[in-house]
Amino acid sequence: MESIVTLDYETWERERATVGKFGLSGHQLELLSGFSAGVAGIVSGHPLDTVRIRMQMNPTREGVFTRLFKMVRVEGLTSPFRGIMPPLAASGFQNALLFATYAPSQRYLASEDSPIRVRSYLGQVFLAGCVAGAAQTIVTAPSELVKIRMQATGSQYSSSSQCLIASVRSHGLRSGLFRGFGVTFLRDCPNIGIYFWSYEYVKSLLSGGRLLVGDSQVASNAAVLLAGGTAGILSWALSYPIDVVKTRLQADTTGMYRNARHALTLSVKQHGYRILFQGFGACMYRAFLVNAVTFVAFEEARRRLSI
Repeated sequence: MESIVTLDYETWERERATVGKFGLSGHQLELLSGFSAGVAGIVSGHPLDTVRIRMQMNPTREGVFTRLFKMVRVEGLTSPFRGIMPPLAASGFQNALLFATYAPSQRYLASEDSPIRVRSYLGQVFLAGCVAGAAQTIVTAPSELVKIRMQATGSQYSSSSQCLIASVRSHGLRSGLFRGFGVTFLRDCPNIGIYFWSYEYVKSLLSGGRLLVGDSQVASNAAVLLAGGTAGILSWALSYPIDVVKTRLQADTTGMYRNARHALTLSVKQHGYRILFQGFGACMYRAFLVNAVTFVAFEEARRRLSI
């Protein structure tokens, strides 16, 4: 794979230092493009995310779309969008942080100053993705806790702000808002590394292996869409059991689970190992859709803002 990727870091650095017509530098472009991509991804995938969360919390044999249509019929048209405000408010910042951390980390790993000598470009991509995944945990852990509790069937909260305040009042900042931080870190760190690695790999293959590192002009929107969707499916498939444990731990407001290990043990004891794959289908549909949209939005926003 390495032979089909043209490595030209000096060109990449010059492009990132160039100021576009809006007066934005490369780092500013990555922040703004990441923000736009995050919002687009959340809006497109939230209904399927609600189905995923409910299937993880309340296992049934219903299909993904049967569960979705039943939710709409019983609870109304807006029910699949319950809990959208926390990720919508946080996702822009989360993706801005994600992309803005990933790009400098990858460039640093490729530089002579890096204490970690990683000659493989894809190795640099994976490690930079892990760093970016770790960085975004500070945003994803609390925002997803509020989102999950809002998405739950029969949620007691009328708004995201009420849920947030109640969680902090009942359990404090650490055990309330940041409950599940450790298991979120375990999910996101390798997950995002795999995410960027598979995106760059598939995008290069679909572009005939002629990509310059960081060059979005060479890849077509179709290649970006397919690479983004594939990256989403692969990264979520490998981390899905951890995500189930995280969901069940963060949804728990009664103190049933002491920690992530206890949540895993008790969930498997009650439902068997199949609980670790409840909602997997909904997650895969959502993973392709959201990540295809996210990467196309990111690349297109960066392309237009840098003209």
